[in-house]
Amino acid sequence: MNRHPASIGELRLDAGDCVSTAANAPALPAAPLSLAEAGLPRALVADLMLKQVYLHGSRSGLELACDLRLKLRVIEPVLRELIACGDLAGAINNGPAGAVLRFRLSPQGQRQARQAFARCRYVGPAPVDLPTYTKVVRAQSPRHLPVDRTQLRRMFAGIQIRDALLESLGTVLADGHSLLLFGPGGNGKTMLADALGRGLRQFSPSILVPYALLAGKRLLTVFDPVIHESISTTANPERLDPRWCAVRRPFIRIAAPDGLGAFEPREHAGAGYWSAAATLQANGGTLLIDGLDDLAQARTLADRWLTVLTTGSDRLPLDGDRGATVPWESLLVLTSRLRPDAIGRSIALRRVRHKLAIHPPTPDELAQVCQLVADRMNISTEQLDLRNIFATLYKPPRQPCRSDPQDLLEITGAICRFRSQPHQVNAALLSEAAHRLFGDESADVRVPA
Repeated sequence: MNRHPASIGELRLDAGDCVSTAANAPALPAAPLSLAEAGLPRALVADLMLKQVYLHGSRSGLELACDLRLKLRVIEPVLRELIACGDLAGAINNGPAGAVLRFRLSPQGQRQARQAFARCRYVGPAPVDLPTYTKVVRAQSPRHLPVDRTQLRRMFAGIQIRDALLESLGTVLADGHSLLLFGPGGNGKTMLADALGRGLRQFSPSILVPYALLAGKRLLTVFDPVIHESISTTANPERLDPRWCAVRRPFIRIAAPDGLGAFEPREHAGAGYWSAAATLQANGGTLLIDGLDDLAQARTLADRWLTVLTTGSDRLPLDGDRGATVPWESLLVLTSRLRPDAIGRSIALRRVRHKLAIHPPTPDELAQVCQLVADRMNISTEQLDLRNIFATLYKPPRQPCRSDPQDLLEITGAICRFRSQPHQVNAALLSEAAHRLFGDESADVRVPA
């Protein structure tokens, strides 16, 4: 066997720790030039290569490098070992890239490939190592991102929001740490949290997410096309490590009953690999745990978020008692009907840096929300004194909800459609809609003379 290193169409670049797309952009991971730089065990790379050849029937060295998203010079030593031990039938040709032989599995190699599948069924780009992942995630943190009032108003365009609350939400974004939105249901907590997460996704720089991660001895898939929106990057593709994908900052919403599951990786039964926990997939973006209204559940989760917000990292139970420590770098947003002092230990609540009460709307605010909804539905409200209507409708002890105006207008639309009438809004229809919405006979709206 030829023991001299071969240049099989590889791109020879100067080694470097990172690549940067702009002067003020965080450092990007550079493509490794050796297995040591990649931080990967030879056995894992060999298994990935054998599985690719098994699935395709034959593969060239260049194709295997493309499959694993590694440079040919990185996988070449492993390729030579697989040929030398008889797992691959073929030989490396030192000529031009187009003349490289295609490799196929020998009977022994087929057995080795089947054993590799039995250990782990993952096939795809080679994983990144945990130290590199941690370094990149820390550099891409949503903490201290620049945000101004113009961007802030664009994020919350179409939402009726008080100036003081808008100022507080701007501070939350500038901090990028954690937020609890609390108050009665139906007043827009989830809507505000959605706007916050989507705004961070839209108005801040993109980040890199690895296709897979090697944490301890376990392989986890991280990139998920349902969660991560791929985008093009201006970075030099010849230097940027192709095991990473450029995406918009993720926004993940978890219903509170599934909140604890967000902190745990999901094992693929019998497959030998895991999908990363939602907390890890949300790194660089926003994780929303929505509807934390059950007291026992809220207190259990409080103990969990205490750890990650205190240490900036989480421990994955992947290798028995040792586990693997992964970074936590996302904006945590919680919504609850419970008051902060009812949720859990004071130390856990102190770790949630921002706590904003979302109060029921005033009659003036209800009128403004109703006008916005009516405009979207092309309904005229010129003849109505909406402020007085809502003041009459919400006399104590009834509490208004920010969602009521849309419900009322949609109910009036349903009434008109059933009666084969054009959709219009008047005092009588609003009174009837309120009766249906509140389910009692006291809902009566009369426009003052």
